[in-house]
Amino acid sequence: MIAMARKRAAASDEVPLYFGLTPNQVVTYNLAQARLEKGWTQDQACGALEPYLGNRWSKANYSAAERSVDGNRVRQFDADEIVAFGRAFDLPVTWYLMPPPPWAPRRPGQTAHT
Repeated sequence: MIAMARKRAAASDEVPLYFGLTPNQVVTYNLAQARLEKGWTQDQACGALEPYLGNRWSKANYSAAERSVDGNRVRQFDADEIVAFGRAFDLPVTWYLMPPPPWAPRRPGQTAHT
């Protein structure tokens, strides 16, 4: 599997996504992935998070969090928020801390080379 990832990275001459991501960017990537896997809109995700965060994120706030994987303005998450993500999306907290695979696209929902 590692050899396959290296071949894909070498073929595209791109640095694999998991290199250089901060822990907060990893959480951001996985937050977007969790929403897409549920098939939810950003507004639906805000509603699902509300009972666990104690307030409702705006769609703009949620969108900014998802976009922060690119590194321009990286959102800083705290433990309470990561636990809320796990509860709202019914995923283990550790799932949000796992780096994406080497062949993953820059943002969930994109192809590997877009």
